[in-house]
Amino acid sequence: MSSIPNEILRDIFKYFTPRRPEHNFRITLTHVCRRWRAIAIELHSLWTFPDFRSPELATEMLKRSGGAPLHIEFKYTKHSRKTNDRLPKEVILARTETLYDTHRHLPRLKTLKLLRMSPRVMENLAAKYVQAAPNLRSLELQVQSGDGYDLPLNFLGGHAPLLRRLILDDCGLAYNSPLTHNLTSLELTGSKTAFAQLFCMALRFMPVLKRLSLNEVYCNDPGDGIIAVLPKLHRLDLNFSLLEGTSIFKHISFPATTYVQVDIHVSESESESEDPELATIGDVDSFWRDIGRILAPGFCPEGERVVKTLEVDGDDVNDGLSFAVRGWDTVVPWDSMLVYSDNIDTRPFPNLQVVVDWSELEGDESISFFEDLFKAAFHALRLPMLETLCFAEFPGWQDGTYSEHNFLVEALRPHLWTAPIQTLILSVEHSAMDIPVLLAYQSPDSDQPLPLPTLETLVLNYFTFEHELVDDLYNSLKRRMRRGMKLKKQVVRNSENYSGSDLKSFREVVEEVDWDEDYAIYIEEEEEEEESAESEADSEGSGYEFADSDRSSIPEFQPARPSSPRRWIERRIYPTSYYGASSSRQ
Repeated sequence: MSSIPNEILRDIFKYFTPRRPEHNFRITLTHVCRRWRAIAIELHSLWTFPDFRSPELATEMLKRSGGAPLHIEFKYTKHSRKTNDRLPKEVILARTETLYDTHRHLPRLKTLKLLRMSPRVMENLAAKYVQAAPNLRSLELQVQSGDGYDLPLNFLGGHAPLLRRLILDDCGLAYNSPLTHNLTSLELTGSKTAFAQLFCMALRFMPVLKRLSLNEVYCNDPGDGIIAVLPKLHRLDLNFSLLEGTSIFKHISFPATTYVQVDIHVSESESESEDPELATIGDVDSFWRDIGRILAPGFCPEGERVVKTLEVDGDDVNDGLSFAVRGWDTVVPWDSMLVYSDNIDTRPFPNLQVVVDWSELEGDESISFFEDLFKAAFHALRLPMLETLCFAEFPGWQDGTYSEHNFLVEALRPHLWTAPIQTLILSVEHSAMDIPVLLAYQSPDSDQPLPLPTLETLVLNYFTFEHELVDDLYNSLKRRMRRGMKLKKQVVRNSENYSGSDLKSFREVVEEVDWDEDYAIYIEEEEEEEESAESEADSEGSGYEFADSDRSSIPEFQPARPSSPRRWIERRIYPTSYYGASSSRQ
């Protein structure tokens, strides 16, 4: 080691030192030998993360950092991190006083991160931080206050021209503060501050913003009708506990290429609705109308947002409902849309994702709310270029029933004859009996043509083929064929209880049949006859008789299976950050 030049040692120290203050690596270097100590002490960049747990150490690190760019991270606490014992008042005071003294280093401050600050400490710091911060790139402020805290207009002298990243948690600025004019990333939490209440106006001063994240920020109507245009916005993340949060779409505009993710997490105990079903139809309709604005012509500064692939996923989990709608502006291959498939990781991140998690719902409540969300979504979203439609799962997989007859037909009615849907993907065991109706529906008092006139491919995933379903599906496809709408391809994956004769019959009404032979439980003709004979013999022996025409009254043996594919197959869709759903879904 003694042969290593000092320049190389400096580079080693620089690149292997952890970039956080609460680490003893720097001190350890000074205890190895006199040479290492001398090099470490003279290396200014090694000491640019002062450790405020020890005021004396922080002061010394600030001194050793010289004129190097400074990174300040401070977490206000009154308890020891190791023992959780309450710290003496003099220790707390010494730490905060050391923090206040850093105002002398504002010209070289590069990042500032203040966590769990009390309003009083934040106010004292702001009174000191009135000098400009010309090199500040990142600012993160978290204030623990039920009423929120707004910084004074002269904070940082109103001058931080290089500030690109701003995170505010229950802390705000003046809505027209010059500090926000060059931001490319903004994350805002809490709606108590004046900044949050005037946020829609504040956005007008952020023309280069690329990423925006709002958590429990409910924008008020500025009242002047002016729209905040965000021409550079790449990603928008919205997290709320009330459906009204999406009203922000009334006051902003962004490109058609912006990734939009909306997460709503509501529980009955937190809901302000007096309706026992938690949300009225009006609330749900308004929610989807707000989201539908981003698909409307004229919303985007240039071009128009389109959805070519759409997925709907609903699951009743942990006494609640998790409902998701995901949209892509490209046609995603059908094999990438199948849940639990090997190709699921190949599909791109959705351009539009809306997730509603509503807890403390039970039984029919969950299904009823799903119906409201499902129908309102398809009645509000504009989908003139939709080519692939995927239903991943519906609630009530075991024994739920839908209140409306022909539920899928009524919910999808705005798009069944207008959207150029070419591929329909279904992983919906529960509503299997609605599929034949959807494919061949015709109103008795209308000459309207069959739905989905451009449909070419039908994909069925995780289906159990009962005799009635097979017959109804065959008849529906046969009817389409007779109307000149013969299906080009039928794909069946991960399904069971279909026979070789079923496969043969569907080849009569579909140009190409692609069934998953390796997974299916095939029952040959001879085995069916043997089982039928055995059933008749058992019936005679037990004193019961069944007519040949009454096969449906004989209960078929079904192998034991869990309540839902989501319960027994390893989840292989997306991580939590992608899904936007609660941990109950994992």
